[in-house]
Amino acid sequence: MKKRSFLSIVLSFLLIFSFALVNLHCGQSNPTHIVHIPKDPKVAPCEPGKWGGTLKLALSGAPLTFNPFISPSVETYEITSKLFATLIDYDNVNKKANNDGLARSVDTLENGSSYVIHLREGVAFSNGIPITAEDVIFSLKAALDNRLGSIYGEFMKVDGQAPEFSKMDSLTVKITFAEHYEPIKELLSKIPIVSKNSMEDSFLKGDPKTAYTLTTAPEKIVSSGPFVLKSYSEQKIELVYNPYYWKVDNVGTALPYLDGITYDLKVSRQGQQNNLLTKNEYHAVELIPTQKQAFEGNDRFIIKDAGPSLAVWQLVLNWRLEQQPGSFSIKPTWARTSYFRWAISALIQRDKMVSDVFNSLGRPVYGLVTPDNQLWFNNEAKKYPYDINVAKKFLGLAKFSNSSDNTLRDNANNKVRYELLHLNEYIPQQLANRLTEDLKQVGIEIEPNPQDYKKFLSFVNNGLFEVALVESTPLLPDPAFMQPFLSKSGKYLYFDDSSDVNLKGMAGSDPFLNNVAKDLNEALKKSSLKERQDIYNKIQKDWADKYPIIYLVNENVLVAAQKNLANFKPAPIIPTLTWNSEEFYLKQ
Repeated sequence: MKKRSFLSIVLSFLLIFSFALVNLHCGQSNPTHIVHIPKDPKVAPCEPGKWGGTLKLALSGAPLTFNPFISPSVETYEITSKLFATLIDYDNVNKKANNDGLARSVDTLENGSSYVIHLREGVAFSNGIPITAEDVIFSLKAALDNRLGSIYGEFMKVDGQAPEFSKMDSLTVKITFAEHYEPIKELLSKIPIVSKNSMEDSFLKGDPKTAYTLTTAPEKIVSSGPFVLKSYSEQKIELVYNPYYWKVDNVGTALPYLDGITYDLKVSRQGQQNNLLTKNEYHAVELIPTQKQAFEGNDRFIIKDAGPSLAVWQLVLNWRLEQQPGSFSIKPTWARTSYFRWAISALIQRDKMVSDVFNSLGRPVYGLVTPDNQLWFNNEAKKYPYDINVAKKFLGLAKFSNSSDNTLRDNANNKVRYELLHLNEYIPQQLANRLTEDLKQVGIEIEPNPQDYKKFLSFVNNGLFEVALVESTPLLPDPAFMQPFLSKSGKYLYFDDSSDVNLKGMAGSDPFLNNVAKDLNEALKKSSLKERQDIYNKIQKDWADKYPIIYLVNENVLVAAQKNLANFKPAPIIPTLTWNSEEFYLKQ
């Protein structure tokens, strides 16, 4: 395939249009690849590739929306991260924010409380309309809109105050925080930039949640990212390349190289996806570790270990009150008893989980931050590894004892029995089996309650569980972005909901959670890495004493892909397979 140099494109720009227009016949799924390169494109650090071809992937569940501001599931974020760009790019492999993206640069003013964002000249949305300062301000305000419940809004406030935004000119925005705000590049690497012209009516005249829903006509969803929505059904999602995308490679070829991406929604189980890769149904999948051997020695595939995931499997004990009026459950009081929680932790054979479920490609985890997140991990936070004698000691101190039928009972003779909510998938099923066996050692009864993706998400988000096996997935390594999992106003604080009187945690929860919120706020304002580490170390230590969450294990991100997929760089941060999909190309 012939490539056009960036110089020749610029000449075309000068002679013909305000955008460069290139037609190439690729001889693949899309015979004509038309691109419009801005005056100031970003040069991507990738191996130069070629245009053409459609990437085939599987998605374990359907997205919940195409609105990028609504608190996303992993599957939702997989799609919206392709449709909407951010001001700063993030390198998921090296876990580091870049210095640019859709923004050419971000300048720091006034001791880190104000920043000036400079947009690239000539950048446009997928409909050809220029991206301006007004779109950036609209997007930042949308992230703060309480009606959307966006997790991004939680990251932006300092001392409870939202930042102020001002337009300096059509390509320049000033953002001013109440105090110094340190992780600005990380913040700007996550907030999606959308078209004000396309979404404003929903925000001003109606419910912003009605913007960009699953039923919105694809042509009405305007993209700033590398791909555009072509179609959505219960069977599949089709994306096609954005002809106005603003990146090129180092020889001037416009990205993305792919004609599009097709996501298969029919096969939700990871094991089935792994099997279908061997039949060339997909180009890449995340592997179940025990299926790794099926791909080893097969020269059609490459296997990559992207390293430890940020995601952590955890057992969440629900300490909310029962939702039925007038009723009360004793189980939240168990969850509030430190000795009981510590006993549960000391009963779990995490090493056996790692070896049996993850083929030793993982590690035990005991707290908020994973050991491999070395910049932020506090090794001094209290841990309760497997020791059945210690577990029995803690249960005795909490006034639990074994009855004649060998079941564990509290001091009111209530049987300790839990229904364990988990996804009906291979790995959570295996973890649930291990938990059932481990807790049975002291007479705790566990009844697994496997659910499909939609029901599981609904039950967990609404607090309709006794204990739940949940995989938490932080967006970034910096603990500042763990706030949705730690703050009582957070979207993923599954064990407590102080916003609803019927669900409010019992006395004693609020002071602790208030202190966590205060510490998280203070850490945002510190420019010194050491000061931020000290605060997050304190949070980890306090959380280890108070939380009703038993952290279990995290696994390595293990992937397999067809060898003809070039520039494939799987990472431990979501989206693990496709974070740099604009750079992918298919070799012959």
